[in-house]
Amino acid sequence: MPFRDGGGGGERLRNLLACLAALRDQDEVPGGYTVTVVEADREPRRRELIAPLADEYLFAPHPGAFNKAWVVNAGVANSAVRAETVCVFDADLLPDRGFVARSLARFREPGVGAFLPYRDMLYLDEGSSVRAVHTRGPGGEPALDPAALRGFWMRRPVGGCVWLTREVFDRIGGMDERYENWGGEDVDLVLRLQSATALYAYDDFMVHLHHPVRPLRPEEARQNDEIPYMTWKPAGPIGRLDRYLVQ
Repeated sequence: MPFRDGGGGGERLRNLLACLAALRDQDEVPGGYTVTVVEADREPRRRELIAPLADEYLFAPHPGAFNKAWVVNAGVANSAVRAETVCVFDADLLPDRGFVARSLARFREPGVGAFLPYRDMLYLDEGSSVRAVHTRGPGGEPALDPAALRGFWMRRPVGGCVWLTREVFDRIGGMDERYENWGGEDVDLVLRLQSATALYAYDDFMVHLHHPVRPLRPEEARQNDEIPYMTWKPAGPIGRLDRYLVQ
């Protein structure tokens, strides 16, 4: 799970902690599962809050533009656990209690190499985000009631949450680390998954918790727009924690 605290009113940190609490409140999974959070920043500023709720905390030093793809790769490549399946999970989603068990069971279906657990996603407003965090908090409900929430539906979004086998992740070279800030990296991942394996989509109800978003400057948007999709060919190891220290 990639993370950087964007400051502001603390919404991103609130969302992450709520997500971690929900991932601890899951139906039993044979063999268990590991939740890894990678904080990318100038310093590990939120480690004391994150580490008690995560199974594994990693720090990726980088004060510059957030690079989700690199942070995801760092989590997979540097985890102490080599799992057979990988879930790329954004820190502003809120899973229900059956999320992990239901998702892992899908890999038992013939031919499933990767999937999106949703087709559409409800982007909550601030008030509904607060309500959702409380509902799925410790001692709360196993799932959210869509009728009690307000927001807007995003049709066929990519990214957010992608499940894939470790074999497929390694075969495609993980995510494209050339993307910085945001925009393009999730689309590129899905396109490469579609060309590499059977990519499925399911109809889980999933919500995106509200947080402020800083619009990209024109030069930032152009930087990612100039990267051709499906051209990621890493020349060396991916997810190096010292990537930005050795440049």
